[in-house]
Amino acid sequence: MNSQIFQIATILLQFWTQASLSDPNIIKILGQNGSWWAEEGTEYDISNCNSSLTHTRDGNITKLTMNGKCANFYAAENCSGWFIRLVTNQLGGLIFKPETFRWPGGEISKSQMQAASVGPCFDKCDARNWLGDKKGLVKVTLYEGTRHQGTNTTIIIDGDGCFLIPRELVGFESIKISGDENCCIELHSSANCGTDSTQFRPGYPELSHLWVWGLGGERTFASSAKAISRCGVYCNKSVSDVNRIGEYGFLGDNIITVYDQPGYYDSDHVSLVVPVANEKNQYVIAVDKTIQVMEWDGKSKVPEKVKLLYTGEEGMPTNKMNDGKCDAKGRLWAGSMVEVDPTKGLEHARKGALHSFDDGVAKRHVDGIDISNGLAWTADNSVMYYIDSYSGVMDAFDFDLEKGALSNRRTAFDFKTSGATGLADGMTIDANGNLWVAFFGGNGVMQIDPRVGKKIGFVKTPASRATSVAFGGPHLDTLYITTGSCFLPTDNAEDFGPADGQLYQAVNVGAKGLGSGVSYAGKI
Repeated sequence: MNSQIFQIATILLQFWTQASLSDPNIIKILGQNGSWWAEEGTEYDISNCNSSLTHTRDGNITKLTMNGKCANFYAAENCSGWFIRLVTNQLGGLIFKPETFRWPGGEISKSQMQAASVGPCFDKCDARNWLGDKKGLVKVTLYEGTRHQGTNTTIIIDGDGCFLIPRELVGFESIKISGDENCCIELHSSANCGTDSTQFRPGYPELSHLWVWGLGGERTFASSAKAISRCGVYCNKSVSDVNRIGEYGFLGDNIITVYDQPGYYDSDHVSLVVPVANEKNQYVIAVDKTIQVMEWDGKSKVPEKVKLLYTGEEGMPTNKMNDGKCDAKGRLWAGSMVEVDPTKGLEHARKGALHSFDDGVAKRHVDGIDISNGLAWTADNSVMYYIDSYSGVMDAFDFDLEKGALSNRRTAFDFKTSGATGLADGMTIDANGNLWVAFFGGNGVMQIDPRVGKKIGFVKTPASRATSVAFGGPHLDTLYITTGSCFLPTDNAEDFGPADGQLYQAVNVGAKGLGSGVSYAGKI
């Protein structure tokens, strides 16, 4: 309540004090020898360097009036050396006795803001903004309340990724930056780190009242930021180059945010997990419409850390990634699906797509997909088989392994004429070139010879909803089958029993797997 009263009072004073600041390049600075309630301060034009500041004693600032324009405040004269890049929003530009904050050894250290000269800001992509940053680990703690009080969480910035701020913390009111004196972070207005942002360092003012700060636009507020990155990482990137993630309104109501001491994990729907080649405890996962990499020991209830790699579904708020796996080059292939309301039947929305992800590049290969599912490659990597569940068929493509390219799409098998029930889901291939397809609602796995389009076998499961299948065991001759249980809106829990939602193994199926799974070999 006190914070709200303070903000309201400051806004009222803003209109009174800033009436004369019709030019956004004009700011007013009142030094320590002034009376903040009686004097407005000296005007400075920040379109040029003001090599020294008058009417200040020891550089201390008693009152600062800005109008939403960015300015560099230097500790030395002639606009040289270390500086504070201050961006206020239009309503937060009246600051009384601004305090700066540092955390040497983890303990807070406050002092009154000082400045010996002031001038225009550099472009936010100018490397002078983060000069001296050693790119070391930075701990950023966000507080629900002002003055570093209330519920808080710490996000570890330890790489060049876009680190999401958990949804319930959007609207935080103060921030702590624990790192090297010259470390530099950016708060971004969008969850993709690709739009308006403001840079912060230890030693900056008003970190205990973050609502004063803007996000590159005069009417934006830093406290509404949705993501954090190192300074400069997302400079000069077009939207398509930026690691994208759907805006918060698209992620659904059942977001689960799990916090642990070294970081955080924000997820809703995880659909695939692939090990990273030559990296211990590293896995590529699909989360909603994104591809992320997580570090996990295989035992803990939460991962050590998670970092965003790609997003494949721009402009598709109801889409999410589904099945996927890697080709022989370690290139990840994954497709998407649209959320379908089962109460309306099988709506052919055809808004999904099949993508590949490799070394920082995401490619869209096939459009018009309903539910992207099973993938498999022949032993010589010349053919890729693919299932769009609602299509009722399995497709084959000529496959160029070196280029990661598809061509000559054709139907390899027609599920509609095979007597199958349910929807074709995940699949694998055996050493003989035959495919094994799990059937959601079909009580098992169908064996198919795709070269002649013929069903040659079926493995029945106790559960009706087989979801995916893979060969494993010491000799790759055990067929492992995952199944689903009650989760659709039209499901009745009493229709499902202990057999549903289990992992099954089938032995003596007369086949062996083509080989062990391929790990992701792209950049992380």
